[in-house]
Formats: sequence, structure tokens, C-alpha cells
Amino acid sequence: MVSELGVGNTIIRLYKEDITAFHGDAIVNAANSALWMGSGVAGAIKRLGGESIESEAMEKAPVSSGEAFVTGAGNLKVEYIIHAAVMGEDLVTSEALIRTATQNCLY
Repeated sequence: MVSELGVGNTIIRLYKEDITAFHGDAIVNAANSALWMGSGVAGAIKRLGGESIESEAMEKAPVSSGEAFVTGAGNLKVEYIIHAAVMGEDLVTSEALIRTATQNCLY
């Protein structure tokens, strides 16, 4: 574990490891507003967790950049996945957009 933070009645623990091997309540996926899960971390989550994760996410697409929402976790060892739209379809992000998406993950 890298860090731990209490927010209200919730404890947030930050880890530096393979996100697809994590056992816990939830993981956060840095998503694009179209909710494609084709490559990188999102692609690994889809490959190991199953197509149902992307299918469930795509039912909510498109979302506004900065938005966050929850899906099931498929075959992963967590209860759910929080998808944080930190970039638009152009895959461009900013510090402000990441901050907004992170805040929305916490609520």
C-alpha cells in the first residue's frame, strides 16, 4: 500500500500494483467519454474482467468529461469498477479534468 486517507466514513487506500489483480471493494478506471476499453489499462480490465464490463459501460455512453459512474466488475476480484471520464473522445486531458473526475469518484 502506498497511502491511506479517510474521507468521511470511507477509507481510501492507494496501491501500486497490477490493477487487474487487486482484491477489494473497487478499482478506478481512467476512461474516455465514449467509454471505449480498447487498450492500455482499460483494455487489460476488459480482457481479464470480461466483455460485460465494457458492455455495461457503453450503455451509459457517451458521458461528459469529468463524470464518474460505476459498473460491475465481471471476473475481477472487486465488487465494482468506478469509471472516471478523464478525457474526451480526442483522448486529451488536463489537470482540472482529472481533478473533477477524481472528486466525482469520491461521491
